[in-house]
Amino acid sequence: MGFFKFLTGETVDDKKITTYLHLMWLVMCQDGEQSENENNYIRNYISSLNLNNFHTKRIMKKMENISSDEALKTAKKLSDQEKNNLIDKMLEMAKIDGKIDGKEAFFISGIAQILKLDADKVVNRMLNEYDLDENDLNNAVQEFNDKKN
Repeated sequence: MGFFKFLTGETVDDKKITTYLHLMWLVMCQDGEQSENENNYIRNYISSLNLNNFHTKRIMKKMENISSDEALKTAKKLSDQEKNNLIDKMLEMAKIDGKIDGKEAFFISGIAQILKLDADKVVNRMLNEYDLDENDLNNAVQEFNDKKN
């Protein structure tokens, strides 16, 4: 069984990787801009995994087909350490273009809440460590509430 998994490449956690990538990509889309730095961050993240060409192609193919619901379902099953690591990656993605936008911050805090992490702690971290403008976040929350009503 172990040898079969090695041959088929199932030893790489495709679901976890595609979940990380999908949620990082969703952060990238929140501010309506997609910078070259953000694209490079994704490429560097994939490179840091040290996957062979077969695994990389398979991950990219799965990325085309994963839904947000499926990514969130998988993210909920991650360990607390993996969830926190995912939030870290999302924060890095949001900051890569210079600042965390209010919509990005609102999205990340929502994901933290879905993952049963302390969303207030994540917001405080964005305010203190990532120079999030609290007014920008409040505006994003208000915009969301206005659309909801």
